[in-house]
Amino acid sequence: MLKPFLIGLFMMFFLQMSGFNVMVFYCVPIFKSVGVSLEPNLASVIVGATLLLSCFVALAVVSQLGRKVVLVTSILGMAVCDILLGTCYHLQEVAARSPDTPVPSYLGWLPILAVVGFLFLGNVGYGTLVWVVTAELLPPKVNKKDDDTYSLYTYTQTLR
Repeated sequence: MLKPFLIGLFMMFFLQMSGFNVMVFYCVPIFKSVGVSLEPNLASVIVGATLLLSCFVALAVVSQLGRKVVLVTSILGMAVCDILLGTCYHLQEVAARSPDTPVPSYLGWLPILAVVGFLFLGNVGYGTLVWVVTAELLPPKVNKKDDDTYSLYTYTQTLR
């Protein structure tokens, strides 16, 4: 029983370390710091609409493709989106350091695409399915107690 519990705990750990909640809570400062020309409140609306739409997509996709495929695709897609966002920050820093280098025009829309893609893929897959998978890892007699432990651990990690 310890091994499935630890697997679930590590899944929760990686969910928190992926930055999913950070992207949701700090989407406006992220967009501002990368230099997106969107109005901040519009950025929040886009993120909220993305999360809502991804819930409906998750309902349709998970039952047809299976959890494993959706989890792996979600994790890989989230990694690609993180790399894209990191590249945007890097390119902006390079452009700021050397006045001769112009800021690439795609830095206006690429950060939005990266954040929206990250949140969409995370909410369709890893962000929601991790709760389902951890609930199924353990037998029902210990499930309730361990679900409480997972929740406590996850929300404690959110506060850091």
